[in-house]
Amino acid sequence: MMRFIPGLTLCLVLAVILSVSTAANKQMQKRGNHKEDQLKSLPKDQLPSLPDDQLKVKAVVESLPLVCYQVQRDELRQLFVDWLRRLAKVKSKSYQDMALDFFQTCDLDRNNRLDADELLKCTEKKKESAKSTDTTAHVLRGLCVDALVNLGDHDGNWALDFREFLHLLHPQFTPRAKQCSLEDKKYSDGVRTVVECNTCVCACGDWVCTGVPCTHQSADGAIPGPVQQGSLPSLQQREQLLSGFKASEVVLVRAVQDEVAHIQSGDDILHELNNLQSETSHTQGDESP
Repeated sequence: MMRFIPGLTLCLVLAVILSVSTAANKQMQKRGNHKEDQLKSLPKDQLPSLPDDQLKVKAVVESLPLVCYQVQRDELRQLFVDWLRRLAKVKSKSYQDMALDFFQTCDLDRNNRLDADELLKCTEKKKESAKSTDTTAHVLRGLCVDALVNLGDHDGNWALDFREFLHLLHPQFTPRAKQCSLEDKKYSDGVRTVVECNTCVCACGDWVCTGVPCTHQSADGAIPGPVQQGSLPSLQQREQLLSGFKASEVVLVRAVQDEVAHIQSGDDILHELNNLQSETSHTQGDESP
């Protein structure tokens, strides 16, 4: 197992070893993912007397960062696509013209770029009409909008011009799944590990970690704990997330979820076929004289 470099701060260690992307860091900073009220851990005097490996597993269960997973991001994208389709039909416009109207309406500062804050303000339900005014739900919606903008942002300026916006929400565009890397291995969304007193979760291809200051640090430096299989949000939890957006008032959320699940199923089958073809080619190559 690769060891963390002694003497570096936790943030630097995570950036080097866990490859926490700039996108994920900005996402957490913008939406307050490191706020202490969201990232509580047990006080030192309340920790049970357990072996270190069991304490790490306990930390994974009890303290998780707030993240937007790929399935949530992709369902939000599909919700917006179906919303634009509906608006285009009602207003007798082409999809591209409707997308342009939508882009210009949401571009609040009129700089021909749409950032995550503008997109969230333009698409989130007003508090008085939303089913839940819980701050965590609002933060999570913001994280998913951030993840969506990051998906479509090709020039790295944290905003979408109209061409990027149209490509992102094009009905024929299919987001590809990304995996997190750790010590030459790939992991899917939802898996977890711990680094000293912080929990890290794989989300949208990035390791997102809690920001709890560690009172005790190992003399050997921070070492990632064992990778644990986590759980993704349930269908009902994802439906609740989407219901906080205006589009849910005119688009059937369950239909959006079914559509994304169908696309994901097709991608999974294609991925398995490609792996099988690759393994077959490798075997045939080994059998060649």
